[in-house]
Amino acid sequence: MYVGYTRMQSLMESRDQRPRPQRRLSEAGRPSRGAPAANVWSVIRHWAGPVAIVVAGFVMAYWSWRAWPDVLVDFGRELYVPWQLADGKVLYTDIAYLNGPLSPYLNALWFRIFGVSVLTLALCNICLLAVLVGLVFHLFNRISGRLAASCACLTLVTVFAFGQLISVGNYNFVCPYSHELTHGLILCTAAITCLSSYHRRCRLLWMVGAGLALGLTFLTKVEVFLPGSLAVAVGLSLIIWIERPGPRTTVKLLTAFVASALVPPIIALGLLSTAMPAGEALHAMAGSWSSLLGSELVSLDFYRKGMGLLDAGANLKFVLAWIGGYLFLFLPIGVLSMFLRRPGAYRLTVALIVSLGVAGALLRNLHEIEWRRLAMPWPVFVGTICLVSFVKVIRRGRDGEARSRLMLTCMLSVFALALLGKMVLNTRLYHYGFALAMPATLLIVVALVEWIPAFIGKRGGYAWVFRGAALAALIVAVFVHVQRSHEVYSSKTYPVASGADLFWADKRGEAVNAMLGEIQTRVPPGATLAVLPEGVMINYLARRINPTPYVNFMPPELTVFGEERMLAAFQASPPDYVVLVHKDTSEYGPRFFGRDYGRKLYDWIRQNYHPISRIGAPPLQTDQFGILLLGTSGQ
Repeated sequence: MYVGYTRMQSLMESRDQRPRPQRRLSEAGRPSRGAPAANVWSVIRHWAGPVAIVVAGFVMAYWSWRAWPDVLVDFGRELYVPWQLADGKVLYTDIAYLNGPLSPYLNALWFRIFGVSVLTLALCNICLLAVLVGLVFHLFNRISGRLAASCACLTLVTVFAFGQLISVGNYNFVCPYSHELTHGLILCTAAITCLSSYHRRCRLLWMVGAGLALGLTFLTKVEVFLPGSLAVAVGLSLIIWIERPGPRTTVKLLTAFVASALVPPIIALGLLSTAMPAGEALHAMAGSWSSLLGSELVSLDFYRKGMGLLDAGANLKFVLAWIGGYLFLFLPIGVLSMFLRRPGAYRLTVALIVSLGVAGALLRNLHEIEWRRLAMPWPVFVGTICLVSFVKVIRRGRDGEARSRLMLTCMLSVFALALLGKMVLNTRLYHYGFALAMPATLLIVVALVEWIPAFIGKRGGYAWVFRGAALAALIVAVFVHVQRSHEVYSSKTYPVASGADLFWADKRGEAVNAMLGEIQTRVPPGATLAVLPEGVMINYLARRINPTPYVNFMPPELTVFGEERMLAAFQASPPDYVVLVHKDTSEYGPRFFGRDYGRKLYDWIRQNYHPISRIGAPPLQTDQFGILLLGTSGQ
């Protein structure tokens, strides 16, 4: 047993220290019968991470099966819009839309190929998720190694990809609240991958690929395009600075990149111009930029709170407190690791004791830790990674491979840091954090599991003390977030719809099902239907279209499109039926549609429609949930 224990110790030490000539000689002198065992161990080490990632993906998909979307919030738009596009309508003219055209038309393509259903969209998104995980593993394996890359991808799969950390179920990669965000993340990751591959192989095709991927990102969402553009710009600048290609080659590279980046927007503009004037098409494609820069929208409490600006002083204190907490946990372990310089089996014992101690301490204080604030210091940590990698890539000598890894690290950290801009003083893993905080979280996982231990090992310390503690803390953190997802999924006990559209929802699903039954009974198949202020999922599941271009009537939409324009659209094409769904919009400031905002539109509805059927409490009146179906006087 002691011999086996000692051998495990030597294997773990070999990861963190430079290979020694005498060790290679001793290994060469071993009997040949040990070679097969070494080969098996090498194969296991090589494939253990990818296999674990695949297994975790299947387990999470099975466990969360058909419980991914929210029954009323946001995701209904992600179904309704591509359904209408697949049926022949045109984005921006027939349907008012705030973001770029890529995602709705891509989803419409899936619907045309595989059929219109929730399951179609979910399965296609799982396939795209697999692409993202593959890209992330490739990139993080290059900058850190297989162990850290595997830990990063396992965190991505368990916490972000399928997780549901709040009651609103739209913040995952299978049924996201906005496909522009998830598609944009995948495309930016692809652009960074292509640029990194160009730096290693110097093939112009990779530069063209980076440009195409970034050009496609322009057609998604501005808050992911800007970080991607910044990361790619930093990468291009470093490539030119490192390689010093000369003026002619530099112009050739930049021309290839810019030309390829312009191709997707130009094609999109040309296609949209077949259905509307070119000027209107250009204005429509730039809609997300104008909505982001519009002072009225940005000033809403919802977005200011999301950024942490409503109480900046208190949030800054939380950031500093969490930085202190991380230092309190990991700094003594790092110092201990540096002191364990004398080889011996005792070091593995210390590593195991420290790891178990960290896990035990975290589990013991599980309910006292504010896990929802876990990511508050991410901007500081990722900013440090960005600065360190940039300085090192500038100072690095002629080691081309090392510089290539550092350049990739710099691009990834710039991308991750820029994504946090929308939540700079309120960084979180839930809500928008499922996408915006994901790259930063994975970088921090890599730093804890690989970069800091490698720093310790190169200076003679025992890296596995720190690495083991980091892995223990990571396991507990993942467990906490998976447990939270379990609580949310467990609350979804009501099946909504049927067949390929079936999914599981919370108690609101019971009311939605009842209203779908009322619509099936009382609303003729060809009749039109408008759902206000939010709930276009009902339109999709009932297969009843809204005759106006608008699908949401929340404070952001009324701010961007204008209530007068919405009212004019209703007056020009009045729906046959109207559904009012209870929605408390206090997070935006005003609480109820018709009382605190949207009064003109609400009054027009009340003047022209009368109640037909109600499920639950009267909507938009109290805290009680309810749905009201209204029809015209002749119905």
